[in-house]
Amino acid sequence: MVYIFSFDSKSGVFTLTSSKDQLTINSKHKKYEWLKGQEAGRIIKISDKGRWTSSNDYDNLYQIIKPIKKAEKKLTSSKNTNEKAGVYCFTLIENEFVLTDQNGDEIKITSKHKKFEWLQSQDSGRVIKISEKGRWNSSNDYDGLYDKIKLSKKKASQSVSKPTTQKLKSDNSDEIKKLMSDLSELKKVNNKLSEELSALKKKNDAEPFQFLVEITSDMLPEKDYDYIRIAFDDEEGKPPLHSYDWRDSRIKDEDWKYPTRHIILEKKPTRIVYWAHSVNRGWAERIEIIPKSNGLDIGSLRSLRKYYSDRNERTLNYQLSRVSEKEEEIKKLKNEIQLLKQKSQPAKPKATKKVEEPKKYEAKMTATYSYYDGLYKKKYKRTLNIEIVTGEMNKKPSQSFFKSYLKLATSKSFYTTSDKCGMNIYLVKGIPATYDSYRNKNIKLSDINFISIDEY
Repeated sequence: MVYIFSFDSKSGVFTLTSSKDQLTINSKHKKYEWLKGQEAGRIIKISDKGRWTSSNDYDNLYQIIKPIKKAEKKLTSSKNTNEKAGVYCFTLIENEFVLTDQNGDEIKITSKHKKFEWLQSQDSGRVIKISEKGRWNSSNDYDGLYDKIKLSKKKASQSVSKPTTQKLKSDNSDEIKKLMSDLSELKKVNNKLSEELSALKKKNDAEPFQFLVEITSDMLPEKDYDYIRIAFDDEEGKPPLHSYDWRDSRIKDEDWKYPTRHIILEKKPTRIVYWAHSVNRGWAERIEIIPKSNGLDIGSLRSLRKYYSDRNERTLNYQLSRVSEKEEEIKKLKNEIQLLKQKSQPAKPKATKKVEEPKKYEAKMTATYSYYDGLYKKKYKRTLNIEIVTGEMNKKPSQSFFKSYLKLATSKSFYTTSDKCGMNIYLVKGIPATYDSYRNKNIKLSDINFISIDEY
């Protein structure tokens, strides 16, 4: 049976849904920890023998399988009425995503929405496209939608700051400016209180910790690693909350990337460690990340990656400059050595070329011999073993020399092996003689394979 799965952060329960039934997996189930290690959007397969496996959703089961509960169906239908087709920018505000189109229309996506986890996995700056059939996908912002929305918001704020009626503008402009400044101050205070309230809610709700493990060659640049330890440490003196080793031959490549993995834990670790291990050096380069919240701490991860990337680039540029300086020094020294050699050593006498005596060469080959018999009106084909010995030659002939002879021999109406065809040939064996041009028509030699060309 094939299931899609979802996680309720408040109850800490996984729900597996198929086209026929629904399963609830709590923390006491033996597969609960295994489900924690699975990435969002994957499907769960349970065999007849009770074996659990996971795979990518190649058949779009998350779009096909609908929740069984009627109340959930009503909820999704009510959401879909607001999700009109179009292209949207998205931002995360107080634990909910806000999708905004070019006209300023907004769609709010809470944690109960089926696309909430999918939006968490998207990189910032991408645009979300919703089709007429309700299908969601993302792409790069090729049309500059984020800039257009910022510009429209700026214009809207400027228009709001202006008085709505001409009478107020002429009579009470100072009062309106004061009211607007007071309103902006109140908004700032309100935003600050909202942030504090959301922070308190996070602490009180005690949501499980979620993190995206993402490592690249920029972060751990050496090429002698045999594996990388990934650990989520608990408080001092306690074993890690979760740890595993990544072993892959790609670690030794020039540019590698660890496949992104979504980790869910019951509590926030004190630190996250990426520790590379080398065959020769033992435990080597180490990176520590201090999580700041229980949510997906993608921002700190990307800033850390940028820091290591910039540092490695600076180091590489410095090393390249040092190498170029050393190369210049080596080049100067080579020139000086060359000049000293020219002064100290007498000129070497020119080597005289040895004149080799002419030799005969023998070529052995196989070929497919085919012709049309005009008497019996049939086409015949057989394999020949051919030997050709050249006359005396100053250098070893190439395959094209022998192929030229074969072409001339098969083009003649009357041919015997004693016919040299005007070429420097001494002896020929294996080519059938041609006496009757009526019976032997369309003679061809194909599939010529040379066995050897040696001295005779």
